[in-house]
Amino acid sequence: MKKFGIACAFICLSASALADGFYVAADLGQVKWDFDVATTDKTSLAVAGGYKFSLPFKDTMAVELGYRQLGVHNDKDALYAYRSEFNALQLSVIASHSFSPQLSAYGRLGVAQLDIDWRATRIGAPNIINKESVTKDRVFYGVGARYTFSEKLSARLEYSYLNWEDVRFTGPSLGLEYSF
Repeated sequence: MKKFGIACAFICLSASALADGFYVAADLGQVKWDFDVATTDKTSLAVAGGYKFSLPFKDTMAVELGYRQLGVHNDKDALYAYRSEFNALQLSVIASHSFSPQLSAYGRLGVAQLDIDWRATRIGAPNIINKESVTKDRVFYGVGARYTFSEKLSARLEYSYLNWEDVRFTGPSLGLEYSF
């Protein structure tokens, strides 16, 4: 949670100091963790900041940097309790096309630095038996729609996909975007 707060503060402060084209966004989503043996749904939170470039024919291109919490998974067996936490630092390119002044569709392609913090604790014992952190870079993508309420405020609905070896993270998110 500390990393999430730092990312929020950094994105908000840096974007507010800049001018036209810059925006900040936050969203809440539901991510499906699809393991080889099971599927589970988790809550996802994200903050992001980006810059939009205007293109001909009502199109825009944006570069976005974001931080996403993909949730925490707790499990146990007869001897151990396990906890896995997934977070991603994401850099993406977003191509948008406007159908009207209020409605646009977009596609996203990016790279995510995915962090997994995993630990095992023996049941009935307070000490952590095993703890591991792993970081890997993965390609991710998404499609979405944006509805513009005013010159500054928009809502966006997105479905995204991210893969980590035998775990797939897929799901929708709903968020707000504020343009400067």
